[in-house]
Formats: sequence, structure tokens, C-alpha cells
Amino acid sequence: MKTIGILIFDDVEELDFVGPLEVFGMAARHGAECRTLLIAQERKEVRCRYGIRVVAEFTFDDSPPLDLLIVPGGLGARTHARSNPRILDFVRRQQGMVASVCTGALILASAGLLDGLTATTHHTSYDLLREHPKVDVREGPRFIIHDRVATSAGVSAGIDLALALVAREWGHTLAQTVAENMEWEKFFSIRRATADDCAGQAAGGPAGEAAGAPRWEKIPFSPQSHGGRLRRNSRLLARGVRAV
Repeated sequence: MKTIGILIFDDVEELDFVGPLEVFGMAARHGAECRTLLIAQERKEVRCRYGIRVVAEFTFDDSPPLDLLIVPGGLGARTHARSNPRILDFVRRQQGMVASVCTGALILASAGLLDGLTATTHHTSYDLLREHPKVDVREGPRFIIHDRVATSAGVSAGIDLALALVAREWGHTLAQTVAENMEWEKFFSIRRATADDCAGQAAGGPAGEAAGAPRWEKIPFSPQSHGGRLRRNSRLLARGVRAV
């Protein structure tokens, strides 16, 4: 059983965390052995960016060990969360994978998790992410998956990232089922991973950029298109070598 935690904090962007929550919740309903938990610094009401109020099930003090932590963004990420020492400590302590949505990448960067890696974020916050000189900021990818760290573009891109993580862990058939039930027909950009990417990641640094120009394709993550070109990328994507 995989345990997935979603961090929430005041002024978190609703779709940043509700989108992945829906993906992983639906994946569990269709056979994935996982549970998804909301985690906050304290067990008290969190007021989200547009007014939804949520109380997390767990706090930093009683959270179970996580296989995956989702770190959403929003106004709260751009302001207080990325400088909150308790949030940064909780993120650093994770032994499993950590994935950010939107400006949640700023929290990962502040915690040092993106040092030496390529990363992306919301298109209006590239410069904020570049304030961390050890992060190789990429403009345009829908998401980037490394071995233990992933980042996505803004807001709805978290759904694409969550679907990719479902595919990586439980296979593309289940990811397809989830996308069909969500009626999710979003397009995202994906670059095929290369042997240079594999070598670069094994060395722990940015991967494969000297091998030549990236090969970009527009691939529809939709019920009509999962069976063809996306499946041909499935082994690379599922390994998380470099998904974009």
C-alpha cells in the first residue's frame, strides 16, 4: 500500500491539490493500492486561496511515512510557505518521492531539493525560481520527472503530473482509466528520454542537455490517444528517467 501525502497551507491554490487528490483517489477506486492524506503544519482549519476551508487529517508531527509527497503552490507558496522553517524541514525529511505542482516548486527549491536538477513551475514564476542559482529552470514543459523529485507547470498541470505518476507506479492502463473517468482531454508536451538522460541522472545532475536539441511532441493524454504514441513512451515515462 502506497501512502501519498498532500501538503496544504493557508492560501494554497485549490486545484493544485484537489486535482492530484482526485487523480489518486480515483486510481485507488480502480485498483491502485494507495491512500491519499492531507497534511498541514497544525490540525486546524486551512483557508485556501479562493475561500475553501479544509482541515487536514495529519500534521507534521503525526504524519505516517510517505511514499510520495505532493507540494502544491498558490499565493501561499509564493509568500509565507517557502520561508516557513517547519514546512521546509518537513519537505527535507521525506524519504520517498516529492513532487511539486505550480509554484510549489519554490518550496522545493527553498528546501534544496531542486539543486542540480532541471525544474519547471508556473509561467509567471520562472524568475522567482531562478532566484535559486542551483536550479536549472526550464520554460514550457508540462512537467519534469526525475528519480525522486518532480515538478509541474501551473495549476491544472498537476493533474497531468499525477496521471504520469499513476502510469509510472501502476501502469498506463490504469492511468487511461482514470483519465477517461475524469473526462480529461488535456494536451501536454513530452520529450522522449534518451540514453544521455539516463547517464546524467545516474550521476545525480541535470541530464542529457548536451546531447542535442530536445525532441518535442504534442501528445494528447486522452481516452482516444493513450493506446498509440503515448504507449511507445511508456517504459521511459514509467521509469521516471526524464519524462520531459
